[in-house]
Formats: sequence, structure tokens, C-alpha cells
Amino acid sequence: MAKVYVVQRTEHNFVPATDFGDIEFVALVNYPKFENPQKHIDFMKSNLENFGPADYLLVVGDPLNIGVAMAILAKRGAFTVLKWDGMANKYVPVTIRGV
Repeated sequence: MAKVYVVQRTEHNFVPATDFGDIEFVALVNYPKFENPQKHIDFMKSNLENFGPADYLLVVGDPLNIGVAMAILAKRGAFTVLKWDGMANKYVPVTIRGV
């Protein structure tokens, strides 16, 4: 089954995202990123290690974490992000490629 890699645990309701797969969190909560950024980046890399073509990235949380997660996946090629569509009240997949 596909997984939904959520960049960071927040107050959001992630239940609608479970329609796309099981939830996995990528970044540490409240980690002092600026004290040792490489340790935090390495942690995120290890959590995204098994991200595959059928998986999704849900971008919520600290913009720095979002940028790092997207940069990690962009190095590997195409990946799919779940974007919240407020009018439809649901997540929609958007494929990112050629970055």
C-alpha cells in the first residue's frame, strides 16, 4: 500500500490523507534545526529513504522542513505531492518533475 509522508506533525486533521495511504511523519517535532541542521537533514533523508513512485508527500509545517523534504525527493526525480483543495474539500495529487 502507498504511504503518505507528512513533512511535519501539526494540528491539521490528516484523516482525509489516509485515502491515499498510511501516514508517516518525516521531520522531528520541535527539533532545533538551526543548532545542527545537518543532523536534522540526515534524519529527514533517512525517513524518506523508502519513498517510492506510488507514495505521496503532504507538505505541512515549517517551510524549512518542507523545502528540505522537497529537495531530497527532487534529487531522485519525479514525486507526487498532496495539495489541499479548499473548494473541493479534499486532497488532490500533483506530480512534480523536472526540477
